[in-house]
Amino acid sequence: MSLSQLKVDYLDVLQLHVPSDDIPIEEQLWALEKLK
Repeated sequence: MSLSQLKVDYLDVLQLHVPSDDIPIEEQLWALEKLK
């Protein structure tokens, strides 16, 4: 889902509900950091 689909300019909170066991945690955290 995109910001335009949500009809917003930004998200106040982004939460990783269930970390994936298939992807290293470092990669998941890097992706979240990149979204800042």
